[in-house]
Amino acid sequence: MLALLLSLLPAALEGCRVSSGVDACPADAGSGACASGHPDGSVDATGAPCVPANPCHTGAKTSSAASSLCVDTGGLLPNGASCGTDLVCSGGTCVACTEGASCTPGASPCHTGILNCTNGTPTCVQQAAAGPNGSSCGPSLVCYQGSCVSCAAGNFCGTDRRCLESVIACDKGMPVCTQLFVYPDGTYCDTNSVCRAGSCVSCGDAGVDGGGTCDGGPRKPSLDASLIPL
Repeated sequence: MLALLLSLLPAALEGCRVSSGVDACPADAGSGACASGHPDGSVDATGAPCVPANPCHTGAKTSSAASSLCVDTGGLLPNGASCGTDLVCSGGTCVACTEGASCTPGASPCHTGILNCTNGTPTCVQQAAAGPNGSSCGPSLVCYQGSCVSCAAGNFCGTDRRCLESVIACDKGMPVCTQLFVYPDGTYCDTNSVCRAGSCVSCGDAGVDGGGTCDGGPRKPSLDASLIPL
């Protein structure tokens, strides 16, 4: 009987060899059987974790001598798990989220923020630092030292607009009345008065029309004509 078993052993081991004659998989100790169970040397990885077509689902391998497949087992990876570059899982779906990217907090648009992806939903986390002064935080609103303040950029301003026009600028974060242009010298601006270097002066002043009247002088032009840029 022993002689018969010894005669069969070489054939069992030969099934575990490849054409080169080198063992593709060692025999199990004492059994003479191929450790992988496949004569071609492939390893049986059935049940091993793998990444299925949906990277936010769990997967398990099924394998045979001919092929190995990753089967979606239907389980969900934790929210926030990475599923690619700048991508995280959220409820079993892969969504875009760049951890640490700059963002604007919804509750405080005049502060800086960074994006947090740990819960699977892109969340802008407010930081202590204030955003730049003059940045917009809403219609006719700008940031100033971390607060959102009213500023109607471009609106006309100034107490005396007879010979010059000024508009509100908001780039510093607070409303600043900024001179835009002046009307040409000699433009009629009031009774017996004309513009001179941005001021409305009487025609009787020395040096203006020889001290005579100027009611018949040029009238103040419309805002889109005869403008002198500063």
